[in-house]
Amino acid sequence: MEYRKLPKGDEKISVFGLGSSSLGPAGAKETEATITMALENGINYFDMANAGDTLAKDHYLHLGKQAGDCIGCGHCDRRCPFHVHQSARMQKICAYFGQ
Repeated sequence: MEYRKLPKGDEKISVFGLGSSSLGPAGAKETEATITMALENGINYFDMANAGDTLAKDHYLHLGKQAGDCIGCGHCDRRCPFHVHQSARMQKICAYFGQ
């Protein structure tokens, strides 16, 4: 797995990630198996903000970095190839999880 260093700190994230939209209508068992397989293959970036279930919230709350750590930097806003305002997404994620 290829990793990229984040602009601040020493943390590296995988170039591939897993988002909750890719899980579709999978049940808890299938979701857990998918996340386990991703971890076993070196994926360490998970965007579970829109999953809306307790598994996603528990995973999010135990991450080393959370959306609130990114708000205000603006680095992602400038670098996003799709011109998505990532800091606005991070604010929505914080609100979604009540932080």
